[in-house]
Amino acid sequence: MEKTVQEKVHLCQKLAGLEAEVAELRAEKENSGAQVENVQRIQVRQLAEMQATVRSLEAGKHSAKLQAECLEKELQSSNEQNNNLISKLHNVEGEINTLTSKVKELKHSNNLEITDIKLEAARGKSELERERNTIQSELDGLQSDNEILKSSVEHHKALLVEKDHELIRKVQAAKEEGYQKLVVLQDEKLELENR
Repeated sequence: MEKTVQEKVHLCQKLAGLEAEVAELRAEKENSGAQVENVQRIQVRQLAEMQATVRSLEAGKHSAKLQAECLEKELQSSNEQNNNLISKLHNVEGEINTLTSKVKELKHSNNLEITDIKLEAARGKSELERERNTIQSELDGLQSDNEILKSSVEHHKALLVEKDHELIRKVQAAKEEGYQKLVVLQDEKLELENR
């Protein structure tokens, strides 16, 4: 764009020089009519060409300006998009940090709850073992008492059997004694009758 301006200035300067030259040639027109007309035609043609060149450069400058404005708008839009993405990224990073902190808190809380549950389970297990041992001890005592009672019952059964046998012997002996006395009495009765 700066180059275009320089070219324009240069062309303007050159145009000014040509215009001065035209004025000079007009002053000499009377002395060189035909030559002056040729020179004027050439200068007019050159002037027209230079004016066309200037217009072309002006159009190029305008096109470059439009392109620059378009690129500036695109750059601004890209910067806004980048800023929006950076803002979203910061928000996402903040949410990630918050979620990470919550996860750590939940893990810590879960670990504490698991520890409490393990301690409670250990206490419950210890209490159940104590109750089991107590019940087992009572059961062992009952089994021992049962064995003693069984032994006592067996002993009493044996004593009863022995007493039954002794009673049978006594009854048998009493029967035999009574039978013998009855025989003696019968013998004595016979003797008395024989007398």
